[in-house]
Amino acid sequence: MKRWHRISMLAAVALAGCGDDFVQPADGADTAADDAGTTDDAPTPDDGTTTDDAAPADDGGGDDGAGPGNDPCSGNEYTPTTPTTERGASPGTASSEQRAAAEYVSDIRNLIGMNPIDFIAAINQAAQAHSDYCSSSSAHCPGWHDEVPGDDGFTGAQFWERMAAAGYTGSPAFEVMAPAGSAQFAIDMWMATVYHRTPFVTPEIHETGYGSGSSYTTMDFGCCGPAADLVLNYPVHGQTGVATSWGGNEGPTPPAPPGGFPSGPVLTIAFPSLSGVHVTAHEIFGPSCAAVAHVSGGADITPNPGFQTDFLRNTVVLYPNAPLSSGTTYTVNLEYTRSSTPGHRTFSFTTQ
Repeated sequence: MKRWHRISMLAAVALAGCGDDFVQPADGADTAADDAGTTDDAPTPDDGTTTDDAAPADDGGGDDGAGPGNDPCSGNEYTPTTPTTERGASPGTASSEQRAAAEYVSDIRNLIGMNPIDFIAAINQAAQAHSDYCSSSSAHCPGWHDEVPGDDGFTGAQFWERMAAAGYTGSPAFEVMAPAGSAQFAIDMWMATVYHRTPFVTPEIHETGYGSGSSYTTMDFGCCGPAADLVLNYPVHGQTGVATSWGGNEGPTPPAPPGGFPSGPVLTIAFPSLSGVHVTAHEIFGPSCAAVAHVSGGADITPNPGFQTDFLRNTVVLYPNAPLSSGTTYTVNLEYTRSSTPGHRTFSFTTQ
């Protein structure tokens, strides 16, 4: 019998397993998603970037001869991402806002070089019903992701039950929520965070749905579809307009830098699987190859203080200890062994 591992949080991610056996935690924490995202009271949109679904990106090794030269700081070849163009399907019953969400998520996955994600009518229905339920009375869902049997609009206590009730026959995996706003507003909030970003950059997540009520927005995700054996990163190499900071108010709260939040922007490297992955070096360089102190977590990485690694799935995250300078180019270098084979992701980005 499948057991689910999930947590409730404001504007948050509720995690469930994707084809694995998961344990239900004792309770959930009502917290907020980042100030690039949502808060208990007044959300502010992140100044994060747009992003862009399934075709070969780089394999992380930097040895395919297609790189744009070597990083002078690490000495490694840059590992650019190959954008993709395939768009996921969207049902004819989708609302204009659901279609906008489908387009924007496709843009994100295209830019990252990922496989497409399909918007499914049943998941749209489940997400919309839950957004409407929460919007009808905030007392209905103090933990955001839960519903109470007998309440008007009740469709299931937990998100996987709501997805099944709407007719979804796949494997429920994640739910994220935010205060109401446009699809781009909500997705930008989620993409700016440590944990909420996970379903968007996980290749095996291949089905989703979106719903927005008067006060709440919900996205539910299903898995597990085929995914190319690629190592990917976000931001991508050469990306511009990247946010200089991140407020850190996400639940569960990721580890704070030594001086507290705000930190620099969240940087994610996603592996198809963490099986056999060992991170051997993680570096961020600023101008003149100056080292940028940062927090690191996920995968087999040291130090890894206080991260909820279940919610990172197959990703490594880094974020600078302090906000970055505007209009400045930075380089990330992650070195690892994967099944004893050395590899790296080396990419640069420029802040707003």
